[in-house]
Amino acid sequence: EAKRVMISSADGATNTINDGESVIHFSDGAMPDQWVFRGEKLLTSCISEQLVRGCVDNDAIKAYLSNDPSRVGNTWVSGWDIFHAAMEAKLASSVQKPDGSLAMSSQATYTVKTGAKILVKRNLRMGCDGVLGMELEFLVPEELDDLPRLGITVPLVAGFENFHFFGKGPQETYWDRQAGGRTGFYEQSVTEQYFPYVMPQETGNHAGVQMAAVDNGKVGLMVVSSGTDLEVSALHFTPEDFWKAHHINELDARPETYLNIDIHQRGLGTRSCGEDTVDDCRIHAGWHRLALKFFAYEVKAQADLMALARQLQG
Repeated sequence: EAKRVMISSADGATNTINDGESVIHFSDGAMPDQWVFRGEKLLTSCISEQLVRGCVDNDAIKAYLSNDPSRVGNTWVSGWDIFHAAMEAKLASSVQKPDGSLAMSSQATYTVKTGAKILVKRNLRMGCDGVLGMELEFLVPEELDDLPRLGITVPLVAGFENFHFFGKGPQETYWDRQAGGRTGFYEQSVTEQYFPYVMPQETGNHAGVQMAAVDNGKVGLMVVSSGTDLEVSALHFTPEDFWKAHHINELDARPETYLNIDIHQRGLGTRSCGEDTVDDCRIHAGWHRLALKFFAYEVKAQADLMALARQLQG
């Protein structure tokens, strides 16, 4: 008999699974909001879509936002108020498959100040092998063409400080800032991902990522792409932290770790002193797909994370 995911149900809605090592609770919108692996808590809150970034100087100069309405950051903040987009989500289905896996689907909408909506179709599958598959399809309307980013944020509890990734590094790289990066496997700390720009802004991004993992010395959480390369960052700050601060002395690192996994962030461009971001490095209206696999693992000496990643990618 095939191994089956153990399921707990409340009021007829499946919301908790246990594969023998992991216990994962799913929100009403079918996104994980609790994950415990071998007794270690992983998440502080729900994994959620991420649409914003801590605006860089080329997006907007925060101190002079109202003086330059032509900048895209002005549209994001003043026009759309995208930092406060209202989210609604509804579970569509939750079904245990004959092989023992659990499949869930839901739909979410993000509504900005103008009334324009971003639609997200969510499909998740928890296998008996402990692998969580996640496929998100974003529909961006014409009214919201040229978004800051499209992706998700995984909020991890304090202590997840060790950051590993296979992508373009070792320094930060972006959609239109990749020439100086070298593709390889890197092991760094989350703390060192932050660069102290005098005006706090988005930092620590890595382009061309195929695998990323964060651990606390005991257990870790790995994510691999099931399609195209990703953009990934791991920080002790949120985009809102960067946006609200006007100087580095106004920033306080959080103990938690925020693992950001994006289809893309908008390219940086050179708008502060020249041309804006090229059209090919902007997030336009239409459908965008993010396909991922997550796996919680035990940290072991001399463990081969790349071998595990290749196994997950199949």
